[in-house]
Amino acid sequence: MAILGDSGEYEFLTEAVRLSAHIDAPTVEIGVRSGLGSATMMDAIVEYCPGKTHIGIDPYGSILYAMKENIEPCRLDYTNDMCKQCMVDLFTHIIGKPVEFVHFKMTDIEYFERFSDDTPIYCTNEYYYKIYSCVHFDGPHTADAALSEVHFFHYRTPSGATFVFDDIGVDDFFYTHSIVHDWLLNHGWECLKTGVKKALYQKK
Repeated sequence: MAILGDSGEYEFLTEAVRLSAHIDAPTVEIGVRSGLGSATMMDAIVEYCPGKTHIGIDPYGSILYAMKENIEPCRLDYTNDMCKQCMVDLFTHIIGKPVEFVHFKMTDIEYFERFSDDTPIYCTNEYYYKIYSCVHFDGPHTADAALSEVHFFHYRTPSGATFVFDDIGVDDFFYTHSIVHDWLLNHGWECLKTGVKKALYQKK
């Protein structure tokens, strides 16, 4: 069964993982949904930096979701059944391959609170990662939420790390990406590529 996705330009994720392959740290996706973004990133890990761990952060559970600035949060179809199917699909996809996947079933805010110092990863030994190599931002779609996520990972990424943002070209529906874009450019990031749906940045 094919792993589904609700966006486009997934090649941005492949390029982001490739560009940051030299950094010995996990990759991350905020907003796993049906799994195609994470599957794409893990395929890139297998090709460019085998052995890395990919982290997915998504609470599912049909909890209230911030879809748009100045609009009350609503409930979407990000159900626990979607989570179950996604986990089956992703683990089936990577079984036997040199990549690990860890899913944290929690919001981005809760993840930041619980793992502000480091993130434990278990693979033969216990590893405690304080930095990340590549982050795909596809979580709550408000400027405040996006900036909160950027702040967290900005201070936990070394030079050469990459960020990819989804839904940048639908400002009327989601958030104004230019706010995030300007913040990144003022804090040592370079915009390498912009598409219709996604934008790719690398830390100088």
